[in-house]
Amino acid sequence: MEQKLRNRREVYTPADYIPIIQSARQCPSPYETIICHSDDFYAFHPVYYKSIRPGNKIGNRYVNDVVAFQYTPNGIIHYKLCFQDEWAELPVRPKRLESLPDHPKLYTGPIPIEASKYTHLQELKELIPQDYRQFYENLVHK
Repeated sequence: MEQKLRNRREVYTPADYIPIIQSARQCPSPYETIICHSDDFYAFHPVYYKSIRPGNKIGNRYVNDVVAFQYTPNGIIHYKLCFQDEWAELPVRPKRLESLPDHPKLYTGPIPIEASKYTHLQELKELIPQDYRQFYENLVHK
């Protein structure tokens, strides 16, 4: 991805990174990109698992070896140690619960940026084409 960014200077918004990421690998296939919004994140509290380590014996992998987690609605956590791997169920047994807890949304809307950062971005937007300026004008800020 860094090599693709060196050859491309026109990155004006976060969405401009999507084609760069996708073009960074062609074989076996381009990277899959999923656009996430603030309401796609949930607050998962430690009600099922004490640990998310993919093993608990000497020589087993650590949490920082995991490249992806998948949380299912029934409370089971899957993980991947490599992006090409299939999802594996976390070997730690979840706690038994009478009913599944409700997982609230982590954010109620876009996460606001600091007022000073917003001000600096407004000053810099004079350097970008007119078509992209509205993105920076509509940023939620404190």
